[in-house]
Amino acid sequence: MQALFLGVIEGVTEFLPVSSTAHLLIAERLFQLPTSPFWSFFTVFIQLGAILSVIAAFFPYLKEKRLVLLIGTGFVPTAVVGLTLYKMIKSYLFGNFTLMAIMFIGVGLLFLALEWLVSTKRLALSRKIEALSYQHSLFLGLAQACSVLPGVSRSGIVFAAGMALGYRRADMALFSFLLAVPTIAAASGYDLLKSGIALTGTEVLYVGIGFVTAFITAYVVVRWLLVYLQKHALVGFAAYRIVLGAGILVSLYALPGMNMLK
Repeated sequence: MQALFLGVIEGVTEFLPVSSTAHLLIAERLFQLPTSPFWSFFTVFIQLGAILSVIAAFFPYLKEKRLVLLIGTGFVPTAVVGLTLYKMIKSYLFGNFTLMAIMFIGVGLLFLALEWLVSTKRLALSRKIEALSYQHSLFLGLAQACSVLPGVSRSGIVFAAGMALGYRRADMALFSFLLAVPTIAAASGYDLLKSGIALTGTEVLYVGIGFVTAFITAYVVVRWLLVYLQKHALVGFAAYRIVLGAGILVSLYALPGMNMLK
């Protein structure tokens, strides 16, 4: 049941602008899962299920040469930052719930600021993904690199950066999905190579359940989100982020005796 639930969390949150890594960390603490090589392997491997869903849902886009080159351009800064800061991220940032909460709230406020600019006609969202330039793709990749900070959300920061450049929400959602393919595949592959663990038959079953569940739920979510963002703003996601971030801070500092995140 834990493997199933974690697979659902990964699939639902990976492409929503709410940070899947943060949600998995919170779930692991609430489940009181042991800090072990297997659970680290599990959370990394099920991300590949979510990535496979994007390939299945949007494969025709991955056959367009120019779009593939744009994705590659956006991937470069993320790869450089990830490789450079890998040890620091794993040692000091991963699992820092205070920083996570601050990032939840900060990006939520950024969403609200952007939507206010749109609603007051100070920012026009008129550009489509077909108009994406290599310079803008590089900028979006730099923005995505900021998602090494827990709680930022890879897709969320790409949404925000794209909106700041005048791109439509749904178009940035699509590009963030496609940009996730090399990004998460590379990050997950690197983690898996470094893990070097052997799985028992039962552990293979757990991983399989999480992988399949993540694939199915992510496929449904990416399809839904593209439709949703054609007519809706990011205000709901902003509110969710701010409330969750505030809840984490309250749990950590106002109710330390009831804190389940330690």
